Amino acid sequence: MPNAPSIEAAKIRGAELSDYEQVAALYHRLDCRHGRLAPSFFPEDAGKRELEAYRQTVAEKNGVVLVADLEGILVGVVTVSVYDTPANPLMVPRKRGYVDELVVASTHDGQGIGKLLMEAAATWCRRRGAKQLLLTVWSGNDEAQAFYTALGYTPLNQVLGIEL
Repeated sequence: MPNAPSIEAAKIRGAELSDYEQVAALYHRLDCRHGRLAPSFFPEDAGKRELEAYRQTVAEKNGVVLVADLEGILVGVVTVSVYDTPANPLMVPRKRGYVDELVVASTHDGQGIGKLLMEAAATWCRRRGAKQLLLTVWSGNDEAQAFYTALGYTPLNQVLGIEL
């Protein structure tokens, strides 16, 4: 049996429509995790994402879907966008990036794919003038919290909620 390709062989590139099936499978892993962490926000039995929604995400002019391609097998995906601070005299005007979703295939957890994708997302945002990169981690997602902390991300605020 041939050796598995090394992580160094992973190519980070923009997602294409032809990547839909593999990206949808990665998104499904993320959606199920979110359903377990926050069932009042996300269905616990997340279905497959629709092709049309994927098509719109890939075509987003202020955002990009980046994939980690390991010899034709997609082992990770990050969705990131850039936006300007809303016009508000109480806020510092600044261009910011926002990581909406990051997921790595379970077969490649802990191997550096997430870090490669986050570095590529930061580079993509920097090239578009962003001065800061933000993201959200759901409560209880200790693994993600530890991952982002190790990359240097720090808490900026906390959202609290109560069921009514």
